[in-house]
Amino acid sequence: MRDIWTTEVTIINNGVLPIHDVAFATFVKYAKANGSTIRDTLADEYEVPTHTLAPGEPVTTNIGAIFTVFQLGPKPNNYEDVDIALVARFRPAWAPFWKRTRIFRFKTVKISGGTFLRQVPAEDIERDYKTSLVGQ
Repeated sequence: MRDIWTTEVTIINNGVLPIHDVAFATFVKYAKANGSTIRDTLADEYEVPTHTLAPGEPVTTNIGAIFTVFQLGPKPNNYEDVDIALVARFRPAWAPFWKRTRIFRFKTVKISGGTFLRQVPAEDIERDYKTSLVGQ
């Protein structure tokens, strides 16, 4: 099994104006390893180093750098089943007082080469994320 936390993620501003205060909240719907499960947990926040992305500008990092909460649990490559979300938060240049949110969901997929993270449709994870926020 390969280390799923080395999966690279590239974030690109595909708009025509810059976006500011770019950060990612992390939400763990579930992560299962060694018989224990983490559920509905808000994890760390990852901030884009420049805090701003110009139009077309990419920033690349890996899932492990974003989800540092997993450093407290089992070794990263021991996770068997994972459902996680990156919750992108930013301010568009055209609406400087309005925060926008976009959610990107990833699940483990088992194939012949091992276990991998694959982006899947967000579906109901936004509701679960918002419910977790209320519980804080």
